[in-house]
Amino acid sequence: QIDSCSYLILTVLVDGGLYTSAIKHSSSLLKLHCSASRDIKDFSVKALRNGLYFKANEMISFQRDKMRNSLQLLNSKGLTMNCAPLFMPADFSLGVTGGPREIAKGLPFRLGSDKGLVGGDEDAQRAERNAHDARSTFNAPSVILAPAQSSSADDFVASDNRDFTIGSFETIHKRRHPSLREVVADSLRVGHLHGFMTRAVLLVANANGPKKGKPPKLSAESAYHCESLDFCLRRVREFEGNAMSETAEALWRGSLSLGHIMMTLIRGTSDVGD
Repeated sequence: QIDSCSYLILTVLVDGGLYTSAIKHSSSLLKLHCSASRDIKDFSVKALRNGLYFKANEMISFQRDKMRNSLQLLNSKGLTMNCAPLFMPADFSLGVTGGPREIAKGLPFRLGSDKGLVGGDEDAQRAERNAHDARSTFNAPSVILAPAQSSSADDFVASDNRDFTIGSFETIHKRRHPSLREVVADSLRVGHLHGFMTRAVLLVANANGPKKGKPPKLSAESAYHCESLDFCLRRVREFEGNAMSETAEALWRGSLSLGHIMMTLIRGTSDVGD
């Protein structure tokens, strides 16, 4: 039910500004998929030892086709990354029982003090951690690698496990829920943007600024980050054909322009045709 019914609450929490609660529910979904992956490995081995080959194949196929490609798993990763800068540690630790007065008794905090890329001194360390955590399928930062699978939402493989029959009680007004393609397109957009921000932060942290109008000499590490950001920008341009809201498109084009400027300043040349 966490996977099939979470779509009912996650959007409402984000729209209502309850970002910490949204992260909490998304984290529960990620933990579910992580534990399910471990359990299926254990039980499929037991099934093979007991001669139940068809059951082992059934469990492995379910994990590969339904769980690993879950649409809500992909959506939860993007939602967690988007809400990370708005994460409130005090609120999260108190859970749903903590009221405003209880939270006020805790230590002072600021938005972005614990998670997310917010333009602070901690960004380089957080970007490195994102890049490291992205290697695990069940970590939220792995959404950064999702666009590498496909540059189009139409070609992306995802399993829509949402249970829409639960909304059969809605007779007067039926809520509209985004289609599979819309969720995939939005998640890929989030993956592109956070991938860009992570690469941009790592590049700035390892590059030197121009001196006397001359571009700095690139170190091996800076050259690597330049190539990584350049690849990211090329993938971003390929994704531009996918539909997105006016606000998202403005942020998209602004990020793309910023990336081109950064590459020009650090490399000293620009190979951008537009």
